[in-house]
Amino acid sequence: MKKLILLIIFAPIINVEAEVNLKEISDVLKQVETLGNTKSIGDGGKAYGVLQIHKIYVDEVNNRYGTAYTHKQMFDPICAEEVFLLCMQFAQERFCKKYNRMPTEEEIVRMHNGGIYTGYKKKSTIKYYKRYLKFKNKIKNNVKNR
Repeated sequence: MKKLILLIIFAPIINVEAEVNLKEISDVLKQVETLGNTKSIGDGGKAYGVLQIHKIYVDEVNNRYGTAYTHKQMFDPICAEEVFLLCMQFAQERFCKKYNRMPTEEEIVRMHNGGIYTGYKKKSTIKYYKRYLKFKNKIKNNVKNR
């Protein structure tokens, strides 16, 4: 019995961070990506809408959740946000299974930019995350100054 109690006391404590707020991240990303322009087309015609979502992003959500979103629906800001939230929910689940922790805000932002499977590791997404932080701080300051 004493051994069991000692094992419980000295068992490694899993660092459970508070989950990131995907809605808040989405709101900042709308500014980073398009300054809120719902009709925006980018990345050589491959990225649609306010969150600049690619077809593969939509396909990932449809395959995972059995939804029927189309790439053209990403011009609708509500649909685009729904797809973002579903995709990042899946990304969080996958990340948590792999690393036994939830992804940070930085990792989520970098996944959006570089892909949910390895985007958080790509050096090319660091600059994007820094841009995200600038917009996030600008939004916070605008709210404070009202």
